[in-house]
Amino acid sequence: MNEARGLATEGAQRAIEHADAVMDGWGAEALQWVVAVAAMEAEFTAGFVRDFATERGFTEAPEPRAWGAVLKRAHAEGKIEPTSRFICTGRLKSHGRPERIWRRPL
Repeated sequence: MNEARGLATEGAQRAIEHADAVMDGWGAEALQWVVAVAAMEAEFTAGFVRDFATERGFTEAPEPRAWGAVLKRAHAEGKIEPTSRFICTGRLKSHGRPERIWRRPL
């Protein structure tokens, strides 16, 4: 793993640790939302999971990068896998940045 990727992974891990420290168990519950969405949708983005969960009463992360860490954790555990495709978020907060499309494992 190159240095930049290592730093990104470290930053994502700190984000989820911060979310868990502020909101006990946030990361585990967020992971459950990812698994639930993957069971319903063939493909999805982190933003879709976030919106789906918050519309159903789940508390938004205190750290915006925490959702990315949750998706990485779900991938590491074999619950989801990345596609090679991205889509622009359309979120003003995210400045329309590209967001990876994930899918349930084949």
